[in-house]
Amino acid sequence: MDTLQQSPPAEPEGGLRRNLKKRHLLMMSLGGTIGTGLFIGIAEPLSSVGPAGTLLAYLFAGTIMLATMMCLGELSCAFPHSGSFQHYALMFMPSPCWSYTIGWLYWFSWVFSLAADLTAAGFIAHQFFPAVPVYMFCLAILLILTAINLTSAKSFGECEYWLSAIKVFAIVLFICAGGVMIYSLMGHSDWHPTLKTDGMWFPHGWEQIVVCMTIVIYSFQGVELVGNAAGETESPHIILPKVILGIGLRIILFYGLAIAVLALVYPHELTPNGQSPFVWVFSHAGIPGADTLMTLVIFSAAVFCR
Repeated sequence: MDTLQQSPPAEPEGGLRRNLKKRHLLMMSLGGTIGTGLFIGIAEPLSSVGPAGTLLAYLFAGTIMLATMMCLGELSCAFPHSGSFQHYALMFMPSPCWSYTIGWLYWFSWVFSLAADLTAAGFIAHQFFPAVPVYMFCLAILLILTAINLTSAKSFGECEYWLSAIKVFAIVLFICAGGVMIYSLMGHSDWHPTLKTDGMWFPHGWEQIVVCMTIVIYSFQGVELVGNAAGETESPHIILPKVILGIGLRIILFYGLAIAVLALVYPHELTPNGQSPFVWVFSHAGIPGADTLMTLVIFSAAVFCR
C-alpha cells in the first residue's frame, strides 16, 4: 500500500462530496462486524467445537478477513469508486458475468443478514414489551433503518460512528469484567474457570470446526463497507491504507480477547437457546443490571447492524 500513497488516483466519477473521514470508515467497518453474529451466534461454535476450537476458527477467519481487506484496500486506493466492490470484477475479469454474479450474491447476503438481525432485534424488544408482536418491532426498525440510509453520507457516517462506539465500549467492558471474573474477584463463590472442565478442547472432534465456519465467517460480514465507502472518502489514497490496517488489528484484538474471556468463564457445555453468552457472563459477574444493559447493547447492534 505504500506505493499507492505516493500518488493520488484519479477523481472518482459522480462529483461526490467526500464527507466521510477516517474515523467514520474505521468505526463503520469495526461496528459492522460487531453484531449478532458475535454476540449471539458465537454460542453455537462454543457448544460444538469448544472454546479452543472457537478461538482457532475465529483466528483463521480473521486472517482471511485481513488478507481480503488488504487486497480490497489496494483496489480502493488505486480505483476509488462510488459503487460496490463488484466494480473491480467488471474492470479486471474477462466476463461481466463475474461482476453480475458478485453483485447479486452480495445483495442476497445482505437481505438475509438484515432479516436475521431484524428478527433478533424484534425478539429482544419483545422481551421488554411482550404485548407488542415481534413483527411490529421488525417493521418499525426497518423504517428507522430506511430513514437513516436516506440521509446524506456525512449524517450516515456520524450515526454509524456513535452507534459503533457503543458496541466497542461494550466489548471493552465485557473484556474487563471477564478478566475480573477469571481471577475470581467478583461473581459467585462457586464459579470455576471452564479450563477445569472436561471436554473443553474439541469435545465433538476437530472436524466440527468446518461445520461452524459458516457462522464464524458470517460474523465478519460488514468489514467490507470500507471499500464501498471509498468513493465518499476524502483523500482515499492516504486514509484507506491506515484504516484497513487499523480495522484488521482492532477486530483481531477485540474478537481474540472476547473469545478468550468466553473460553475461560462461559460453560461451553450449555446448549444454545438463543441467549447471548455475553449476557450470561454479565449476569454472573455480580454487577446489578449489567445483563440488561448488555441486552440493550445487543439490541442496538441488531437494529443498527450496518
